[in-house]
Amino acid sequence: MARFEEGINSDRQVSDQIAIVPGSAAQIAGPVSLSEVLLQDLRVERTHAQILTIGQDVQWRMPAIHLPILYSILEGTIRLHMPGEDPVDLGPGDNALLFYGDAHQLGRGAAVENGIAPVVQTQMPELIERRQVGRGTTQAVVLQSLLELTYVRKNAHVSRAAPDLLILRAPKDGDAEIPFKSFPYSGRQLARDMDGPGSLALVSVFANMQLCYALKQWSARLWGENVHDVRCPNMRRVATVVREIRAHPDRPWTVAHLARHVGLSRSAFAAAFHEVIGESPIAFLTRSRMERAATLLRTDSLSMYEIAQRVGYPIESSFARAFKRHWGVPPRSFSDKVEGDGAEGESAEKGEGATGR
Repeated sequence: MARFEEGINSDRQVSDQIAIVPGSAAQIAGPVSLSEVLLQDLRVERTHAQILTIGQDVQWRMPAIHLPILYSILEGTIRLHMPGEDPVDLGPGDNALLFYGDAHQLGRGAAVENGIAPVVQTQMPELIERRQVGRGTTQAVVLQSLLELTYVRKNAHVSRAAPDLLILRAPKDGDAEIPFKSFPYSGRQLARDMDGPGSLALVSVFANMQLCYALKQWSARLWGENVHDVRCPNMRRVATVVREIRAHPDRPWTVAHLARHVGLSRSAFAAAFHEVIGESPIAFLTRSRMERAATLLRTDSLSMYEIAQRVGYPIESSFARAFKRHWGVPPRSFSDKVEGDGAEGESAEKGEGATGR
């Protein structure tokens, strides 16, 4: 899949930021950025799609392929298993985007039915195939879309800049904590609309919308509101490193290791990273680890040793010193403060409730 890698070639200057000036034409107000890549290079050209009705007794197993895969849950619930990732339960309105088409399984049953990579056809079929997988009560009805993109670099599966798996959850009231949201849709309505001529075109547009929405959110997660020139090779190399650090803070990263990972010398990588991020690779690594440690202290019942291991510190005392330097308090004090704040919040709520009565 094309990603934030080298080689997005275009002479046109299209920006994510357009300044509207009264009485004049729109003025470009930023560098070439994400919109150009999404509109020109990461567009879905063709979709190989089928609707799977998966029974309770079976798992749908797909081998690794070199196409992005989008699963959209139309009805029911299903579990997605992918090597290296925790199993994920998906429900109506959810989407799972497997950027690199890695091997995976859908379902909980004991029997296995194998899927196959699509045969590339000169003329695309007009109708979408509907397939029954397994027997008995239905687990879920799932739209499987295999995506052919406009532009794919030869090294796309070597230096991965996007996440292997991105889960887009159906938006709900009070969903501010959902990391990535699906573009809202009705599964039942979509299933009904995928009958008759034009169905494949509809699925291609739907898949392109979900892909664009996913990548826009992922970019915002990495860079916030900052606008970057995503055609800059060093920008894409830094994006790869940022993703790896945030996904795997437990690994024994060094600047030399990170530089080799993206094919730069140590000095060139350090300079490029500081230019894009605004701090050194080690400072960013430490900050990412400390932020992850704080999240674990707030949300998980783990020992200090376990937390230290999960954020890349094999020795607990080294972790404690680094945490105190970053946050100003030892991790145990930070944990106690979090618990204390939670208790105070509950007491305040109870007090307000009593006053209201």
